[in-house]
Amino acid sequence: MVEDKLPEEIRNLLRASYFTYLCTVDGENNPHVTPMFFVYNEELNLIYLISSLKSRKLRNILRNNNVFLTIDAKDPTNPFENIGIMIEGRAHLEAKMKIIKSPSNRIFLKKSAIKALKMLEKKYPFLREGKLRSERSTNLLKKFSEVLISIRPRKIVCWIDGPKFKRVEY
Repeated sequence: MVEDKLPEEIRNLLRASYFTYLCTVDGENNPHVTPMFFVYNEELNLIYLISSLKSRKLRNILRNNNVFLTIDAKDPTNPFENIGIMIEGRAHLEAKMKIIKSPSNRIFLKKSAIKALKMLEKKYPFLREGKLRSERSTNLLKKFSEVLISIRPRKIVCWIDGPKFKRVEY
């Protein structure tokens, strides 16, 4: 079971962190790193991200779905107190979406995708309809919320208490 393998500090980091850094590679093996919003579904052991259909990262994932994520919490006064994880996994396109007024209209999505979207809306309240203050922000949200991507970890390396590393493989 995932909960048994991951240290509590790492599960807390996955729950509480607001950003991850997603690394993909293009057709010439050049890395592309992007900060992303994410949620972690402990029950399914999946990380969910939202993105634009036209993004470079999505083109890279469709070409090569091997990805890396980094999530960390930095201690500005003592770098040996930093904690973080590096996740090696495979990304999958879960759903193409359109921002629509009624959540009930999302019934065409898989249950896991609906749950992921609800988790994202709970963690990031501005994703809920009507929570943005400007038309520009609403347009950006529409642009960058066109695709739901899931990442299934294959290997997780975590650092806790400075240079102490632990590895979890699936």
